Amino acid sequence: MSIFDSLLPMDAVVVEARSPEWWESGLLPEELRYVARASDKRRREFTAGRNCARAALARLGWPSAAIVVGPDRQPIFPSTVCGSITHTSGYCAAAVIQKDEVHSIGIDAEFDMPMEDAVARMIMIPQELAKWYAHGYPSHAEVLVFSLKEAFYKAAFPFCRRHIGFKEVVVHPAGQHAHIELVSPRLADELTGLHIVARVGRDGQRIYCAVFLIDRLRNVKWDADIRTSGNCQDTFSPTAILDT
Repeated sequence: MSIFDSLLPMDAVVVEARSPEWWESGLLPEELRYVARASDKRRREFTAGRNCARAALARLGWPSAAIVVGPDRQPIFPSTVCGSITHTSGYCAAAVIQKDEVHSIGIDAEFDMPMEDAVARMIMIPQELAKWYAHGYPSHAEVLVFSLKEAFYKAAFPFCRRHIGFKEVVVHPAGQHAHIELVSPRLADELTGLHIVARVGRDGQRIYCAVFLIDRLRNVKWDADIRTSGNCQDTFSPTAILDT
């Protein structure tokens, strides 16, 4: 069971690239052109991501088909499905869910290791980091905030269709998970009527973040409709790349 399984709604399907072959082969002809001139690293990540996404869609009953790249580098899922792909060194996962009460999802995984101060200052305001450490977050809070914002941007993109600045949102600790505050009036307008659910998990090696957008009036249900995983070790009470 993936940690992402514990962070997303019960109807979501998560698939991780556990087989080495998934990083090496499996792209469909329509997908090969997107990595024809890519580095070996990019080709491997793209291949693993497509294999994970295709396997996840198959578990929802969808036939095998190419997952092409949109004009803003986003993966194009079937119109009635929302999905997200993430990869970091040696790890890749995809999550999909049929659109109904959940309108979009975003997932992100990052290695739990220090981030350069200059990069952290680009991503967050000082108060964000201070709040997480004051809350007792046990590891690199700057990586957590970055990962949450990456996952949020993936979830928000279908509604915004634009670059979203890192400082258009502020991430606050909320119990064992997180609250994402929209500080940009433009962004708040673009997401009118939607409630943002932000979840966090760890496994001692990586930080895992999932964000999904639902109707604001239905947010109470989703507070309870989250799976639990024994693998979670939560102990605290530049631009997002869409095509991963």
